[in-house]
Amino acid sequence: MDTTIRSAKQDDYAALLPLFRQVHDLHVFERPDLYKKNATPVEEALFHDQLHDDRQHIFVATLGMEIVGVVVLQEEDIRENSFVNARKVLLVNSLCGGYAEEKGNRKEAYAPCF
Repeated sequence: MDTTIRSAKQDDYAALLPLFRQVHDLHVFERPDLYKKNATPVEEALFHDQLHDDRQHIFVATLGMEIVGVVVLQEEDIRENSFVNARKVLLVNSLCGGYAEEKGNRKEAYAPCF
């Protein structure tokens, strides 16, 4: 089966929540001074807002019908100042590859295109 990349949609939320938790749990583990434990690190309303924000882009990787990866990107404008020129940048806010369930067997399915 091939990995496919597509834009996220609102009804992907439930499938993405475990991936968002995986990223957040890593952040909490590595930087407890910055991140708090939270069972729902991305609430559905926030996800909805991100999908409708022209400066944020969420792409999912699918293996068959299952979502196995996600990347959350955000556009930013860098203002010109005395040491840099103005420019636009695309930041990776979140990146995660997960697991796919295939006929009851757990199979690692990291999206190599991420």
